[in-house]
Amino acid sequence: MDADSVHVLLDEAGAIVLSTSFGMMVFLAAIFLVRGFAYSRGLFLIAWVLLLAFLISVRVSARLIRAFLRSRGIGVRRVLVVGEERNSSQYGRSSG
Repeated sequence: MDADSVHVLLDEAGAIVLSTSFGMMVFLAAIFLVRGFAYSRGLFLIAWVLLLAFLISVRVSARLIRAFLRSRGIGVRRVLVVGEERNSSQYGRSSG
């Protein structure tokens, strides 16, 4: 993996951590308001860690599978970029 891929993965992992944390806080607030259930905080901590590990591993494995398939030519579309303007050359550099 190159540095850009690692940077994208870290950004995606950060977004997963933030959204999962927010979701768990909303869930804990709902449980607190209901007060019908009394669960341990440790249980929620374990659920949060397992959820993070699962979501990040699924995202990384999906990204790796897509990269492997693209290297085999699956899911790749050929594009003809016509022109010499800045936009066309910039698109050609960013896509391949």
